[in-house]
Amino acid sequence: HALDQDRAAGVALESVVLTNLTQDHFDYHGDLANYSAAKAAILDLCSPGGTVVFNADDPRIVSLVENWRGAVDQEHTICSFGVETDADVTGQVIAESVAGTHVLLTCRGKGAEPDRQIELRTRLVGRHNLLNCLAAACVAVQQGIDSSAISTGIENLGWVPGRLELVECDQPFDVFVDYAHTEDALRRCLAALRRVVVGRLICVFGAGGDRDQLKRPLLGAAVADSADVCIVTNDNPRNEDPRKILEAVADGVTQGGGNLLVVEDREKAIEKAVAIAEPGDGILVAGKGHESHQEIGGKLLRFDDREVVRATLHGMSDSMQLGVDRDGGVTK
Repeated sequence: HALDQDRAAGVALESVVLTNLTQDHFDYHGDLANYSAAKAAILDLCSPGGTVVFNADDPRIVSLVENWRGAVDQEHTICSFGVETDADVTGQVIAESVAGTHVLLTCRGKGAEPDRQIELRTRLVGRHNLLNCLAAACVAVQQGIDSSAISTGIENLGWVPGRLELVECDQPFDVFVDYAHTEDALRRCLAALRRVVVGRLICVFGAGGDRDQLKRPLLGAAVADSADVCIVTNDNPRNEDPRKILEAVADGVTQGGGNLLVVEDREKAIEKAVAIAEPGDGILVAGKGHESHQEIGGKLLRFDDREVVRATLHGMSDSMQLGVDRDGGVTK
């Protein structure tokens, strides 16, 4: 929005990073062509002699950069990163788990310089997070930062709040909270967890109100494709009827053949996911991530997925210690 509204006009950027281009904000931009044009505007803010870093694994981003490159006269350093394509900085996963990713980065040498490799471990999980690490390494390489500093910087980075953030309370299954609220983001998150979770995947998600209505069934279909249990619930319904949003998302799950549960209250939906989780399962609570409030009927209410997950897990732990079974009865 800021780029389209010229709110960044006059800003001279030394480095620009383009990560991906997928359907989002169509309620504002209308279609992908307009959204792409708005994204591309950031390239015009790159100073002469500046650096443009882009994701070579995303065909739309590659096309966007190539079109811009052919239309400008100024000299820029262009650097690519990727996992699936030949790029200036690439990443090979050595091992991955819910605790993080062990990866080998290869940085292409300039001119006669040999390639350099950086082996590192990051607490971040998922291919999309690996691509973010590669993007950061790409910028660092162009700025002349040495390999040890790049490795140390990435390894010292903890979980980004609300981005596949692992919530741990000694429970026998894994719970992640993520901001994913687009079809592409949900697919990426669930694909990442599918590679590291040994049991079932349970996803708690919804769709925001007063936003792009076309993507709602697409969200449902995306989760149906990847999760074993799809729990559709409120996100930020804002000024819309929450039930209409739930119906649209649930239709996508049903059409995709998913195992559907609809729990309108988000707190109860999280509690349901925890209640049905078994050892080795993974839960993804998606859509709100780092947000600390929920917008319902014009009101801003305190609600943080991570806080609710922790409270639910602590309640589960207390119940187990007291001998309370999952059905609410007390055992001795």
